[in-house]
Amino acid sequence: MRVLIFGACPGARYSYGKVARYVGAGLAGLGYDVSYVCGDSDYEVEIDGRRFRVYPDAALRTPAGAWADSMAYYSVRLKADFVLAIGAPWAGALHDEMLTFNMARRSSPDLRKVRLVAYFSFDWFRAPNDIKATFKFPHVVAMPTEAERRYTAVPRDRFVKAPHGVNGEVFNPQVEPLQLQYQFPLPERPEVVVATLMKNHGRKNWALAAFTVAAMNAWGIRAVLLDLYTALTATQDTWNIDAILKGAADFFPVVYGGRGAVAVLPHRAPSSAVELAHGFSEEDQARIMKAAHMHILPTRGEGFSLAVLESLALGLPNVVTDLEVLRESFGKFRSVVFARRANYYVWPSEGTFFYEPDFDDFADKAIDVAEHLDEYAELAARDAEAAIKEFTWERTARAISEALERSLRYDYTMFEEDSDYVAGWGRRWE
Repeated sequence: MRVLIFGACPGARYSYGKVARYVGAGLAGLGYDVSYVCGDSDYEVEIDGRRFRVYPDAALRTPAGAWADSMAYYSVRLKADFVLAIGAPWAGALHDEMLTFNMARRSSPDLRKVRLVAYFSFDWFRAPNDIKATFKFPHVVAMPTEAERRYTAVPRDRFVKAPHGVNGEVFNPQVEPLQLQYQFPLPERPEVVVATLMKNHGRKNWALAAFTVAAMNAWGIRAVLLDLYTALTATQDTWNIDAILKGAADFFPVVYGGRGAVAVLPHRAPSSAVELAHGFSEEDQARIMKAAHMHILPTRGEGFSLAVLESLALGLPNVVTDLEVLRESFGKFRSVVFARRANYYVWPSEGTFFYEPDFDDFADKAIDVAEHLDEYAELAARDAEAAIKEFTWERTARAISEALERSLRYDYTMFEEDSDYVAGWGRRWE
């Protein structure tokens, strides 16, 4: 059975790229013939000792930017049995394209046998109708948690739960930590290195991470924030960092160290600092994170969080926002501490619902972990072993295989009664 993975390249250094890489390798291990359709060039990539062909989607984009032509072209050319879409469900590359592809199947005998399966994570609390419509296009939808199914109203018979995995050979408590070389001067070495793996996006709440570490310092704990992001871009992810850190420095001094430059904010000798690291491999990521004492994620919304899972596998205690998705995935682990959330709110620019963490409670929880590091480290060491056993990419691949096999039960997923969703991109709310 031939599978085309569409939407995320296996070599991309961000979460969807990692998911595409490991899911593809896992499906190949189960006997599927796997290829990728993504990016701008035709090449081969080696994953876990296997070679995979990557076909360019860019060559066949329409003037409007749709990629459905690529999906249809390669499905017919390669005699695909399945198209597996991986990525953000609201992205143009996977919304309009899945719609167009599904409609093309109605008139093309060569495409009618191709089953469309999607593997998404959904990080909002509530989905508007146009996003819910996205989940009508695939035959079967796989998601990491049951909570996401409820948020998106995917029918149970077309849903497969497929949690993400972790590479236990890379992320484990025995990893040799990187010896941190700070780019900035500190009057004293930090007592606690606080890691956070996130991009500077409103949903991720990078500002609260910075303010949490500043609060720890104000409490008397010498702490430094180590921020890791695998695809940092100066324009998209650093645009307001200086402003955030200046705000944090209003009640405790901060030094900001970025790649290639050091910017010392105009305050007295700093005791709190931020170090940004980016553009690294999984192995480097594991070594850098292992140099930290704890991991925090004051997020407003998550679909699963590889960051929490990978830090958990390394044996780091976590402080995270008490979101249903995170509670479902990691609630059993005693080294994962959940901070209260406030009421949900609408993100104005996107019309999407996120939860706002309670800053005071988040900071209190982080301070408590920092003050009892030995106790939490013991808990985290036990949790790491359990997490590595439970969350494997092999398990993920088996779940995706179940989704592929289940899709064979269905013909079309779009029916006449769904026409208002198709036509009404803007009819957002029930």
